[in-house]
Amino acid sequence: MSNKLFINLFNAKKEKVLWFFSFLLMGLSIVYLIKGFYHLIFVNDIESAKDLLARWLEQQYIYRGQYPYYARPGTPNVIKELGPVLSGGYPPWAFFTGFIFFPNFSWPVTRIYFAFLNVISLIVLAVFSYSITAPKNKAQAFFSVASSLAISTACTTLKVGQYGLIINALLIGAFWLYQNKKYIWTGLFLGLALAKPNISAFYFLIFLARRQFKVIVMFFSFIIVEIFLILFITRMQPVNIFNNFIQQLNYFVLKGTSLLNLLSFNQNIPPNLLVFLLGGVSFISLLMVFYLFRNVSLLTLFAISCLIARLVTYHRTYDDVMLVFLLLAFLKITYRNPQTTTIVIFIVLGLSLWLPAGMTPLLYPYWTIFQFIIWVIALVYLLIDEVKTNQKINNF
Repeated sequence: MSNKLFINLFNAKKEKVLWFFSFLLMGLSIVYLIKGFYHLIFVNDIESAKDLLARWLEQQYIYRGQYPYYARPGTPNVIKELGPVLSGGYPPWAFFTGFIFFPNFSWPVTRIYFAFLNVISLIVLAVFSYSITAPKNKAQAFFSVASSLAISTACTTLKVGQYGLIINALLIGAFWLYQNKKYIWTGLFLGLALAKPNISAFYFLIFLARRQFKVIVMFFSFIIVEIFLILFITRMQPVNIFNNFIQQLNYFVLKGTSLLNLLSFNQNIPPNLLVFLLGGVSFISLLMVFYLFRNVSLLTLFAISCLIARLVTYHRTYDDVMLVFLLLAFLKITYRNPQTTTIVIFIVLGLSLWLPAGMTPLLYPYWTIFQFIIWVIALVYLLIDEVKTNQKINNF
């Protein structure tokens, strides 16, 4: 009797601690999100909504039947009332998805509409976080939601008008649809998410490794249709679009933080070739990894995909929101196996994502190196735990 009472008291104390940190993280997330939305909608300085403005301008050229990356300064393709396009890096199919993300609204209305899309995406993330970790009580459920919403770079994503949160929501949609055996719709949502390929390009390999060919066929079919529709709208030749896309690859090497930047220090390797080489090696290696671990949970496979994409492709700090799948996958095993090592790794992993994003430029490159190391350690630990759990289930 006394032993049972002690266990109940111990569990009650743990639950109170979890509630405390849940409210702490939720408060932090509210601060981050309010700041991000405020800059996205209201502030007119040089940083606020700057990426959204660039994408809006690109899409305005599409609405006028011109391919935006040919409207460079000094070229005859520049539309006077719009001005030249200085941005770059997006593939042709992203402009079809742009009809959804960036409708033909005025700039002020676009900012409000984009904020609305992000609100919906955050709700999707909250519901996903609540359900996917299979919480045993309300404290765990609330902590799951607070953990995912408190990722600090959500503030930066909103502030500059990036759409990592929207891509996450589309990937979550693909996750749910696949769980419900809606394979055609899964492929469609993966295709929509490919609007930002440096986040979402690797996810289709999960379904290829699992031989879900309906998903793969729909995924590639949708991308091909998108490309041809953009070709039709802009009256461009496929070879011109392809050559322009190859030229845009320089954008990924010269900016951001990833292995591309580290390897680009070798001036003997052309940037375009470097992207293809690293991309090809990553695709082949990741397909082998997905095949070897094809029987682990889908959430763990999403965690693998998001981390590998974060490490090897072009990214800025705001893209760290993509690592929410790694965070939730690790939280799930922490609930399942609350050992000291698991808890410590989760706390450090969480801190690497929850602490203010402003630490990155202040402590560069040390903070970035620390993040990369803890992310890799968390993924390796996660995979080991998943393999052990599957072996126990099979032996049982």
